[in-house]
Amino acid sequence: FDYLGYRFYADDTGKLSRTIKPKKQKALRARLAQLTRRVSGISTAQTVQQLNCWLVGVFGYFKHAHRRVLATLDAHVRYRLRRIFAKRHGMAGCAKRWKAHQRWPNAYFVTLGLFSMATARDVILHSHRGLT
Repeated sequence: FDYLGYRFYADDTGKLSRTIKPKKQKALRARLAQLTRRVSGISTAQTVQQLNCWLVGVFGYFKHAHRRVLATLDAHVRYRLRRIFAKRHGMAGCAKRWKAHQRWPNAYFVTLGLFSMATARDVILHSHRGLT
């Protein structure tokens, strides 16, 4: 069943799981597209700062969703940022996707200070279990 942006379902083991309902995921991706326009003219630092504010808010609400969903949203954020960087470096086009991933690996976004929802969820789970 769906409730307040979440979709609750029983997984293969019968355990109740939560995910973000598809309609809300589509809305989140639409908002992300607005924040990460390739021709915005905003510096990388400002773009990451704006994204972090938005991502922290999204995570604050959807932190109980399944980790896989949050990791997918994180991957989409990095994909959008790679598209911006590729455009700025004259590498635009889907055929250059692999080169963009090699040039700006996931670790690069950590150095930029980009907020990761999946990592934050793992930190919260470990701190609640006393594993810090």
